[in-house]
Amino acid sequence: MIDSARDMRTDRHTNSARAVPGQGGSRVIASKLAPPVARSLVPRPQIHERLLNAETSPKLILISAPAGFGKTSLMAQHHALLQARGVRACWLTLDQADNDMERLMLHLGAALGSLDDLDGREAQSGISDPATVPSSDLPYRIATTRQAFAFFIDELEVLLNPAGLDFIRLLTTHLPPHGRFVIGSRTIPSLGLGRLRARGQLVEITAADLKLSFAETAALLRRNRQLTLSDEEVETLLQRTEGWPAAIQLASLSLASHHNPERFIAAFSSSNSDVTDYLAEDVFRHLPHDIRDFLLRTCILRELSPPLCDAVTGRKDSATMLERIERANLFVTQTDKRTREYRYHALFSGFLQQQLAALYPWVTPSLHGAASRWFSEAGRPIPAIEHALLSGDLPRSLELLATHADWMLREGRFSLLARWLKQIPLEELAPYPDLRIAFAWALTATRNLALAKEILDGFVDPSDAIRTWVVALRAYLLTMEDRPSECFALCRRELGPSNAGLTTQYASLNYFFAYWLVAADDFTDALRCLDESKRAYACVESAVGVAIAERVHGTMELVQGHLRDATMRLRRAYENSAQSREVSLSATVGVILARVLYERGELSGAERLLNECLALAKESGIPDILINGSITSARIAEARGDREQALELISDLENLGHHANLPRLVASAWLERARLATIDGELSLAATYLENADDKQLWGSMDGFTPDANDVDSLLTGRLRWRIHAGKADTAVVALKDHLKQALQANRHHRALKLRILLASALQVCGDFRGSMRTLTEALQFGAREGFISIFRDEGPQVLSMLATLRETAADQETELSGFMHRLLAPWETSSPTQAPHQPLPSAQAHAESFEGLTDREHQVLTILASGLSNQELAGKLFVSESTVKTHLARINTKLGVHNRTQAIAVARKLGVIQ
Repeated sequence: MIDSARDMRTDRHTNSARAVPGQGGSRVIASKLAPPVARSLVPRPQIHERLLNAETSPKLILISAPAGFGKTSLMAQHHALLQARGVRACWLTLDQADNDMERLMLHLGAALGSLDDLDGREAQSGISDPATVPSSDLPYRIATTRQAFAFFIDELEVLLNPAGLDFIRLLTTHLPPHGRFVIGSRTIPSLGLGRLRARGQLVEITAADLKLSFAETAALLRRNRQLTLSDEEVETLLQRTEGWPAAIQLASLSLASHHNPERFIAAFSSSNSDVTDYLAEDVFRHLPHDIRDFLLRTCILRELSPPLCDAVTGRKDSATMLERIERANLFVTQTDKRTREYRYHALFSGFLQQQLAALYPWVTPSLHGAASRWFSEAGRPIPAIEHALLSGDLPRSLELLATHADWMLREGRFSLLARWLKQIPLEELAPYPDLRIAFAWALTATRNLALAKEILDGFVDPSDAIRTWVVALRAYLLTMEDRPSECFALCRRELGPSNAGLTTQYASLNYFFAYWLVAADDFTDALRCLDESKRAYACVESAVGVAIAERVHGTMELVQGHLRDATMRLRRAYENSAQSREVSLSATVGVILARVLYERGELSGAERLLNECLALAKESGIPDILINGSITSARIAEARGDREQALELISDLENLGHHANLPRLVASAWLERARLATIDGELSLAATYLENADDKQLWGSMDGFTPDANDVDSLLTGRLRWRIHAGKADTAVVALKDHLKQALQANRHHRALKLRILLASALQVCGDFRGSMRTLTEALQFGAREGFISIFRDEGPQVLSMLATLRETAADQETELSGFMHRLLAPWETSSPTQAPHQPLPSAQAHAESFEGLTDREHQVLTILASGLSNQELAGKLFVSESTVKTHLARINTKLGVHNRTQAIAVARKLGVIQ
């Protein structure tokens, strides 16, 4: 059903052009009275259902949208649908000549006369030719039509004569209850819509309703065009076109002959020749000069408000111009009714920018400069800097960046700052040492470590203020590179009275020192450094800085076995950091919170957080975050019984380690493979995996340090587990007792708990049943007190069988451990033998039962998402960053139990969350 306006006009005017004599010598053009041939490429049953089953009886159905949204096709299809249901329907297509009132009346009368033919009234009235119906009788004839009817009028936008519009409005007032007008227009007509809307007599179909959905786009491309495209390719094209039917159809025609669809879709934009020709021929060249000029001057803006447009164009009437553009349906969407803000459709904006570059290239810099000045005066530094850079005004760009770089660092806006400063040659940054430091920090935070080092090496003899930054940056780089000894020595040497102060760099230096103090078992000094770090971050108003310091504090509590305290601290830190614009740092807090929730057996909550956070946290590149997130995700997949996905996640961790030159990620992947193989009884394979994990250079560099991601899941525990399962438990017992004693002395109670569980297992294999049950009871007592669940389940059926035995021996005793053991064993005992003994996750069929509900913001995001906007456009509409949009989408996916936006929209519609 979707077609371009040009195609429809061709169909319309290739119908019979038979002229019928009319009044005053004018002639009726028969083709104007027949609906065009509807090309039903994509049916729109939901819209037809809405029109047929309107709660009220509307006098007017207005289908108003820009060119190429399939208005005429929808009307033609609805016309045929009504006739098939026995409803009388007449049609009139307007053209420019209908601004002559005599001609307009003639054709309105002719169309209405066709209803008389159907109604059988021509014999009674004595009118033998419908073209001779007097115009003065038209309101009466409409009012007295006895049977249900619909009067279709297409292309009303060409009717500019106020008298003609007034007459059609008059006809609507004379409609009987069983009659209605169905009008199609590119513009919003002056037909007294407010009155009709207030009385419930108006149904409006807009561009938002006519945008193609994912399912409709897929049907058009696959079924009608016979294209073999993946869901991801369909989704990408839908995002790039924002669901604009004409653009999707034009793309489908090109795709039919393109040898590389994926590359074509990835590059599809307003520069596509078909899209450019369509917009140029069917839209742009028909516009008044003042509208064209306004569009060209404002197309550089992502948001359109009257004051901003006045500043950029030099006009004083931008509010009026925006209203005219909105009424003309020129691919503009209102984003805020209160402030009257708008945005252009992405393809239309791109087309306008091409026209601007071709016609007036010298104007573009001054337009960006004016926008930059307006945003700067409005206190909005982000768009002010963006437009300054686009204007090519380097001095102004540097001035704005120097002014706001420190604020951006405190806000954690690393990706954006790095992207901006990469546009400026390094030699231009030489007079700005603060900017060079900010650049190096942003580069480090986004794992562009080589360039960060190059910038740092340029500081040969820095001033005292800059030197503190340089030291903090070197500590950051060493942490990112997983070099604990060097970072530890640097921080201990530099953190003296001379460097004390409530500054970002002082806070950061304490943070990194605390990070490695925890790894060195020095929890007292770690706590002191964390307190200093949080105090300094709070003083410079860096909420995200406080949150990541709290993350390290929560990690330390987990290492010490204080799971309850860690959970509360990390929940609070994540909630506070979630408001930050720098979602990657906030996401690192979410990953560790997911780890502790997993330890508590709260697999659904942990999975939700990891869906939201893990991909974003990878940008931070901190090894322990990457390991914790990936391994926890893999174990949740294993808990679902999806071993294939678990192994894929482990492989992703290994590949990331190779790519980022982080060998601990690679070794941790091998350790997790070894754990699974050992529990499965594949001992030869497990031994190979353990050998692969034994990177002597890596673990030698960690001498004296135990990073939290390898505190419990280490080479030591992997080897001891293998011995137990390989029939060498007697050799493991001595080592386990020795390492358990060391862990307790170091106050590493989380590790001690794991060692106790393994020791109980080893004693059981050795035949020491009493010692095994005693040791397991000790582990259970600690686990119950703090809420540790998964650490028991992670050891598989052998340990769970021991727990079941222990419960049976104490069956006649109601102990405080009874409820805890029941919680531990319930999922294992109710699962099939092939399932992993973990708490099962909600199935796809349980959406309705498990659905928690969306927040207002998430509902807004999902509703807009269903219209086909890209992440970038969605961010622009909501005035948030693209990363924030990704966070919202991840949370939506988790709540709906899906894995991509297409599934989210489908499930939300099924649940009635969105229409």
